[in-house]
Amino acid sequence: MQIEQQDLENLIKETVKATILELGLDKQPPKKERTAYSKTEQLLYNYNNFQRVVKEKLEQIEELKKYGVPHKGGAVHSYCADNTVHGLCTVDETVDNAVHNVQRSVQGITDVLDMIKAAMVGVKNDPWYPILEMRYFDGMGQEDIAKTMNCTQPNVSYHKSRLVKELALRLFPNDVAKEMME
Repeated sequence: MQIEQQDLENLIKETVKATILELGLDKQPPKKERTAYSKTEQLLYNYNNFQRVVKEKLEQIEELKKYGVPHKGGAVHSYCADNTVHGLCTVDETVDNAVHNVQRSVQGITDVLDMIKAAMVGVKNDPWYPILEMRYFDGMGQEDIAKTMNCTQPNVSYHKSRLVKELALRLFPNDVAKEMME
């Protein structure tokens, strides 16, 4: 008895599928929630990127106002009200809605930047505050920061961690409290 190629492939697929189910490999581990500390570090590492994106989006607004909404081929591009097509929009409506959508995006990023700045005000008077700027905004390594600050690398590591914890408490107080209770 000869098994046809397609039947053999189906048998292999079914066997692999059964093995995966039996071993429990089909289940993804629960997504680990990021800590307030890691979220704070991510915000700090991306601070310059947020500023760059705001600048790019403001330039995009100027381009929209100057040149209108770009059209590609014969496709319908709608920037009307809720971004759904309800008929054709006038050029002015399209540009106004496109500008409005980009402005909303800019506002969201600006809100994040303002939140970071407000939290940083609370630690700005700390003598070790420059570590944050050098590490997260200037991209310096801890060894270079230690040389600049005339201290040891473990000292830099300790104070960076301490300041990020303080910022995490200011940025995500509920998360910090929850983590402390777990």
